[in-house]
Amino acid sequence: EKHLESDRLLKQSEQRFRALWEQAAVGVGIISTRSGRLVQVNQRFCEITGYSMDELMKKSMDQLSHPDDNAEVDRTRADILSGKFRLFSRQTRIIRKDGLEVWVNWSISAIGKDERPEEGPDYMVEVQDITEQKNAEKRLNDSAATARALLEAPTDSIFLTDEAGMIHDLSKSAADRLGFGTSELIG
Repeated sequence: EKHLESDRLLKQSEQRFRALWEQAAVGVGIISTRSGRLVQVNQRFCEITGYSMDELMKKSMDQLSHPDDNAEVDRTRADILSGKFRLFSRQTRIIRKDGLEVWVNWSISAIGKDERPEEGPDYMVEVQDITEQKNAEKRLNDSAATARALLEAPTDSIFLTDEAGMIHDLSKSAADRLGFGTSELIG
């Protein structure tokens, strides 16, 4: 009776883990220390990278990383292998199968270190697509740079006001024409 209950609980636990793995909102994979290759990935990992599971099993994270980021990826791997970090997270770019650049937040953590001390741990990598966030940041930065360039234009008098007419920013030339410092007119 205890054996049957243990089997049932084990099966239930395996089903929960499988559902968690397969339905995760982020890409999840296991990287072999020995080969440096992905040995297991979930469907979301495939969706983010554009590769099938079989194709990903032949790839390392280096092969997925943007070429400009490979040196940082190598340093990160060396730091993790040396034990400097047990968990590491960063934003980086990967190149999808279709050639598109995708920004991701990836977290890497060592797993199974105690099970095979002579080989070292394998690593779990979690990958979250943050491309839309990065694009929004770029649009915001571009917009701020454009606004700053307009305000610093030498000949244009520009005022940024709210609905009540309160000045929130103005160009230097507008302040000069009025005979005041910029900070005296804001607010």
